[in-house]
Amino acid sequence: MGNFRSVANMLNYSNIDCEIKSNPPAASDITHLIIPGIGAFDSGIRLLEQSGWMETIKSLSENVNLLGICLGMHLLTKGSEEGKLPGIGLIDGYCRKFNSDKSKVPHVGWNNAMVVKENKLLLKNTNDQEFYFSHSYFVQVNNNDLIMSETFYGFNFVSSINKKNIYGLQFHPEKSHKSGIDLLSNFAKLSC
Repeated sequence: MGNFRSVANMLNYSNIDCEIKSNPPAASDITHLIIPGIGAFDSGIRLLEQSGWMETIKSLSENVNLLGICLGMHLLTKGSEEGKLPGIGLIDGYCRKFNSDKSKVPHVGWNNAMVVKENKLLLKNTNDQEFYFSHSYFVQVNNNDLIMSETFYGFNFVSSINKKNIYGLQFHPEKSHKSGIDLLSNFAKLSC
């Protein structure tokens, strides 16, 4: 379901300690949690429920810096057109499919993330940052104050979100070279 190894490799390359956990932690020594993702929405939700991660993510979401990447971001919302199951519900939003009549689907390749809100991951003065995208669905939020950046692909869609200590990225920082390294380093430096 996920691209755990790619994310871990990028973190290790950036000298950021990380550990891949298949089961929820028993101890509360976690400060940062990344939910990577490649796959389908319902399969991702089922995996989180079956492994015990669903409730753990909900309980940790108040005290831990949380980052959802691609499908991981989608899972943080209330649901998706891709599936029938409800999402985790930490973000008031819903995932929609790109209209294939207007743009090639999936959206794959390099694109800019235009910063629209001051945040700690993407610096406002670096709108020329390019990130790697690979997705057919995008998040629509019900509160525009959550939007950190937008990306143009036939129209402006939400490419990153932030609600307190919860972050979501539509793009893949682990495949985005220097821009991705900088972003993951900024995430690792966050305190909660």
